[in-house]
Amino acid sequence: MQRTGCQISSKVSGATVNTRDDLIEQLKDKEYRAAFVASQIDVGIPYQIRALRGKTGQKELAKLAGMKQPRISNIERPGYAKLNLNTLTRIAAAFDVALLVRFVPFSELVEWVDKFSTDTFHVPCFDQDKALYRGGMIAAQIQKQDTPLPTKTAAMAASSYANKPTAVSALDALPRLPNASHLPFHYINPSSQSSGMHL
Repeated sequence: MQRTGCQISSKVSGATVNTRDDLIEQLKDKEYRAAFVASQIDVGIPYQIRALRGKTGQKELAKLAGMKQPRISNIERPGYAKLNLNTLTRIAAAFDVALLVRFVPFSELVEWVDKFSTDTFHVPCFDQDKALYRGGMIAAQIQKQDTPLPTKTAAMAASSYANKPTAVSALDALPRLPNASHLPFHYINPSSQSSGMHL
């Protein structure tokens, strides 16, 4: 996918889309919508990973993610590797950034595609995430407790994740925030439950 000015130029199922209006017209077809979403995963994620890696070598990223360099090379090739959440979680931990996987309306996806550029795409790592410390309930709770934030949270989570292959167990390594009932999910420690998966 290339982006020039305010126009989107993308190939999906052999069709070329040149403007936002053309894209919206094409999205009226359900099969096209499914192909468009798949293309944003197959193409968009590798571009994000390459942009995040920047000048860091693939070998260094592979070491941080607990992978081999050829795997990183394949992941960064748009449409070449099928990515799963385990792989993306390991890469997020290597970059020390969060990974957000959620369902969105097409308007949000079109907006993302329209504005995405590898030249300007930047996600600060945890230690450089200044927005984390600005206002809000979490920052106020941390400030109120006068508890220093850990700087090795991602390393702990990655280490725990590598040793315990379930997504929930990676949460065990993260520090607990007091009164986290305002979060959109509730974490239940799997050791306290006899069966079932809880988020």
